[in-house]
Amino acid sequence: MDLERYGPWALVVGGSEGVGAECARQLAADGFDLVLTARKLEPLEALAHELRDAGRRVRIVSADLSHGDVLARVREATDDIEIGLLFYNAGANNTRGNFVDLPADVTRSVIAINVVGQTEFA
Repeated sequence: MDLERYGPWALVVGGSEGVGAECARQLAADGFDLVLTARKLEPLEALAHELRDAGRRVRIVSADLSHGDVLARVREATDDIEIGLLFYNAGANNTRGNFVDLPADVTRSVIAINVVGQTEFA
């Protein structure tokens, strides 16, 4: 990744474990400072600590993307910096059976994370 092209800060949504965490590590290795968001606070804090120990600046926002206040919380946490790169790793697949047979609350949650979240963060 090119710091000159994107600037020093990257945002990783869904960045506390698995693919998101590894992406954050790779971005940090490339010299990016990071804003990490995820639902689970413990792994989010652990990764932030690891990346800070490696010399990176890291901000965290623990939030559930199925709730509507996430973007406002991220904006508040990043008000004084410019995010040049977004890695949207969050996704939900709460489907147990046919999509049309799912309860409305499950459908809303999946759409909020997989569609609305990506659109709002972009």
